Amino acid sequence: MSGQTVASLIEKLRPGGPGPSRLWCAQCAALLDVDGTAVSLYFDGSQLLWHSDPDGACLDDLQFTLGEGPGLDAARDGALCLVADLSRSCGSRWPMFAAQARELGIRAVFAFPCGSVRSASAL
Repeated sequence: MSGQTVASLIEKLRPGGPGPSRLWCAQCAALLDVDGTAVSLYFDGSQLLWHSDPDGACLDDLQFTLGEGPGLDAARDGALCLVADLSRSCGSRWPMFAAQARELGIRAVFAFPCGSVRSASAL
């Protein structure tokens, strides 16, 4: 992972760049020191595009299935959605998502709107 920076990873999202991939998601997870990442497109519904690992894919699928969660909020609001402890914070915000994410062993979620790629999630 030597030489990777947030700027070098973001550069791949620019028009004409190679774009995200599963490897890109894994590099983001390693750089950010999180267990996994996912990149989703939100446009009249959501679609998972890339993920770093099965947990990233499962987390995004859970949001899309339930219609609630940090990635959907970040895409809709165009703002960061940072939850460091799912057991303390989101009972009323995303009651089904928070409960099911905790059952999967996910304790924290961070969602970032990324311009043309509308929502990227880290777990």
